[in-house]
Amino acid sequence: GFVLGAECPNDFAVIKTDLQGTVEWEYIIFGSGHARCVRYIPEIGIFACGDVRFDEGPVQDAWYVIRLDLEGNVVWADSIDYTLSQNAREIWPTADGNLLVSGFTQTEDFFVDRWVIKYDYNGNRLWQYVLPGGRAETCAQAVDGGYVFSGAVSDNTFGSTDFRLFKLEPEVDIGLHAWRPVIPETGGWLRY
Repeated sequence: GFVLGAECPNDFAVIKTDLQGTVEWEYIIFGSGHARCVRYIPEIGIFACGDVRFDEGPVQDAWYVIRLDLEGNVVWADSIDYTLSQNAREIWPTADGNLLVSGFTQTEDFFVDRWVIKYDYNGNRLWQYVLPGGRAETCAQAVDGGYVFSGAVSDNTFGSTDFRLFKLEPEVDIGLHAWRPVIPETGGWLRY
């Protein structure tokens, strides 16, 4: 079947259908929102990201990332509403068994910053990266293990005209790891 993310009509919606398009289940947050991206990870579940509006307060949209099981039940959800508006745009599974989510955050003076957050499958935020002056619309993992994201460059959301591609270097594991040297019976050199 298919898993779809939608604005339906003004609701954050994740919809599961069979191969003929018959709806099997729906997860909907009524009110206002957009499911921007949905990813199915075999034997793990369904992940979706986008933006939702929980109330009519000063925050227009909240960053929203959710994990559903294969029956459409919520495993966890993460929402962030620090400033005027936050939008999660794309979710990408990483080689180390985690998730990369890209989007942007907007302040009351309409300045926009790119925002990338790495989550584990349990919904814990592992790290985040903010780069001022634009939106991060897409993200992926590079062949070398680094992360790429792209989107518009802008001083505010109304003047977005240029496209940029950014790359974060691969994460480095700095830790002590046991190493047991093997010296053959015939002897040899041990260098360290």
